Amino acid sequence: MHNEYRTRVIDSLLAMKGRPDDALLDQVWTIGVTTSRNLLFNEAVRLQHADQASATDCAALVDRIDALIRPAWSASGQSRAQN
Repeated sequence: MHNEYRTRVIDSLLAMKGRPDDALLDQVWTIGVTTSRNLLFNEAVRLQHADQASATDCAALVDRIDALIRPAWSASGQSRAQN
C-alpha cells in the first residue's frame, strides 16, 4: 500500500478517536475491518519507541474497534477469518 495513502487512512481513523461509536464503525466498514485493524496495529508497532502517545492511541483504537465489531460479528454469524 502506498505510504501516503496508508498515512491518510491511519490519520482518518485516529481522527475518529473522540467521535461516537457509530461514526467510527462507519469509517471502519468503509475502509474494511481487517485493513483498519492491521494498519492501526502496524502503526502502533512502528511508533512504539518513537512516539509512545501515538502508538498508544493506535492500540487503543484497535481495542475499541474490536469491542464494537465483536457484537456485530456475533449477530451476523461471521468470524474474523471471514473478514
